[in-house]
Amino acid sequence: MNCPKCNADMEMVRICSIEIDRCTRCRGIWFDHQEQSRVKSAPGSHRADIGHQAIGEYYNAIREIRCPRCNVSMEKEEVKRGRMPIQIESCPRCHGSYFDAGEFRDFAEPTIVEFAKDLIARIIERNAGSDD
Repeated sequence: MNCPKCNADMEMVRICSIEIDRCTRCRGIWFDHQEQSRVKSAPGSHRADIGHQAIGEYYNAIREIRCPRCNVSMEKEEVKRGRMPIQIESCPRCHGSYFDAGEFRDFAEPTIVEFAKDLIARIIERNAGSDD
């Protein structure tokens, strides 16, 4: 498969047991349907996005791309994460998505609300265990 942004080869990268495709040049990441959510919750998900933020911003300006799986025009999509939305491209046919370098790091980073919910859940779990 070739990168939909810079046309370089994509390499297969394994995060836990999930295989994703990462560009060998611009370091953008292709996720098949729902893989980004599965990788986000996997330990070590930060290892998926090794690209430089500035390179990602450069390639993010290229918005008219075709799906590397089924060759249809991809749609622009904004993913809300904290204060700044992330602009990704998604395929209307196969539902894959493309993240420019740095975007998946932003996507995977817990928001303040997610961090607070996780902290509260841990406190409740610890206190429930102390009742025994």
